[in-house]
Amino acid sequence: MKKQNSKNCKASAVTLRELREAVGIHFSAWSMLERSLQSALVDLETNGKKARRQSLSQKLNLWKQFHLDRTSEREIHKEFIAELHSILQSSLEIRNRLAHGITGWTALVPGRTDKASISTELNDEETAIEFEELQKITGQTGIIASHMDRITSYALEPDKWRHSDLHADIRKMLYRSNR
Repeated sequence: MKKQNSKNCKASAVTLRELREAVGIHFSAWSMLERSLQSALVDLETNGKKARRQSLSQKLNLWKQFHLDRTSEREIHKEFIAELHSILQSSLEIRNRLAHGITGWTALVPGRTDKASISTELNDEETAIEFEELQKITGQTGIIASHMDRITSYALEPDKWRHSDLHADIRKMLYRSNR
C-alpha cells in the first residue's frame, strides 16, 4: 500500500461522491482514448481489424512501435511518443485497478491527515490511488486522446508539421501546473 504522508494537509474536503465521479471521468477519458487509438491504428495502416482483437496494452505498444519505426530519423518525435506511451501505460494501470480491484475509499475530511484515495488490489498488489493523482492522469489521458489525430498526422505527413511546435504545444497542456 502506498504510504500516505500528508502532515500539514490544507486541502479542501473531498467527498466519496467526488472520488466516485473521478472514477467515472477516468473511464470516460479511456473510452475517448480507445476510440482515438483505434482510429489512429487504422490511419497508420497497422492492420486495424487485427488490432480490434488485441488488448489495450498491445494496441498502445503497436501504436508506439509504428511511430518509432515511421519517424526513426526524428529524435524529438521518438522521445515524445515514448513519453506519451509511458503516461498512457500508467493511466492504463490505474484504469485496470479501478475496473477490477477497488477495495475501499478514503474521503478527505478537514482536520484529518489522510489523503483522499481509492484503495485497490490487483494481482496481489495493494495500492492506494490518490485523488489528485487520478485527476492528473485522467486529464493527461484526455489530452492525448484529443490530440491523437494530430500526433498521427505528424507521423504520416512530416512536411505538413515542419514549422509546427506540435510536441511543445501538447506538452504544455499535459504539464499545466493547475492539473
